[in-house]
Amino acid sequence: VLFVIKMILGLLSSSLALIADAFHTLTDVVSSGVVIFAFHIAAKPADEEHPFGHGRAETIASLTIAMLIGFVGLEFAKAAFTRFMNPKDITADWTMIITILLTIGVKEIMAKLSFDLGDIINSDTLKADALHHKSDAYSSILTIFAILGGIIGIHWLDGVMALGVAGFMLYAGFDIARDAVNDLLGTSESPEMIQTINEISDSVDGVFNVHDIIVHRYGNQSFISLHIEVDNKMTPDRMHH
Repeated sequence: VLFVIKMILGLLSSSLALIADAFHTLTDVVSSGVVIFAFHIAAKPADEEHPFGHGRAETIASLTIAMLIGFVGLEFAKAAFTRFMNPKDITADWTMIITILLTIGVKEIMAKLSFDLGDIINSDTLKADALHHKSDAYSSILTIFAILGGIIGIHWLDGVMALGVAGFMLYAGFDIARDAVNDLLGTSESPEMIQTINEISDSVDGVFNVHDIIVHRYGNQSFISLHIEVDNKMTPDRMHH
C-alpha cells in the first residue's frame, strides 16, 4: 500500500526522489517476504545432510536482502546523478508532504515491531529487516525536502535528495551484508554468554575447571563445545555423565 501511494505521488509530481523512495519501500516488501521464507526453512529439523539444522537460512536471507537493497540503491544513484545534471520541473503541493509524513509514521511503527520481535526471538535477520524499514523512513524525510524544493522552485534539489535516498539504501545494504558475512564466517560470542556457560558448567558437581569454550551459532540456536577438568580418580561412566 505504501509503495502504491508513493509511486502515484512520485509520478504525479515527477519527483525522482519520491519514485526512488517508492522502490525503497517495495524492496521492504520483498525483503520481508525473504525473511518469512527463511524462517520457514530455518524451522525445518536437522537431517542427514544438515546435522545442525537449517538455522543459517536466516543469515543467507540477510545477505540476499543486502544484495537486493544494494542493487536498487546503485541503480537509483546513477539515475539521481543524471537528474541532478539535468533538473526537471516538479509539480508538488503540501498534500503530498502530509501524506509522506503519514507513511514515515507507519514505517517507524513497522521498524519498532520488527526490532522488538527480533529481540524476543533473538533473530538478526528480523533486526536487519527492521533496519531496512528504518532506512526507508529516513529516506522519506529526504523526499519531503525534494518536494519542498519543487514547491519553492528549487528543482535541482530533487536530484540531490534522490542521491541521498540511494545513499541510505546502499548504506543499509552494506550494514546488513557485513553482519551476515560475519555470522557466516563465525564470530566470537559475547563475554556475557561465555560467563554464563562457565557458571553453568562450574555448578555441576565434580567439575573443577572449564576452558576452550566454542559456540557455533545456527540462526537462533547455539551449539556449544567445551573442555572440562575432573578428578582423575573418577570412574569413566561418572566422567561421561
